[in-house]
Amino acid sequence: MNLLTPQTTKRSRQSGSAVFMVLGIIALMLVFVGVNLVTVNTLSRELKLIEKKQIKHLSGAQSKDRDSTKN
Repeated sequence: MNLLTPQTTKRSRQSGSAVFMVLGIIALMLVFVGVNLVTVNTLSRELKLIEKKQIKHLSGAQSKDRDSTKN
């Protein structure tokens, strides 16, 4: 009959806790990736909005320049 010695049970507990630690680290990494994706998406939308405002502003400035050169 093969009985488990105290050393064997201690090793299996250690390896079991190592698995939980790795799973915890992977879960944290997934949370960070998710937060970064949301941030990148938000920044992309803001950048597009700023670009539209600049294009509108610059096109207005160019039309004013054309009007002033005509006079």
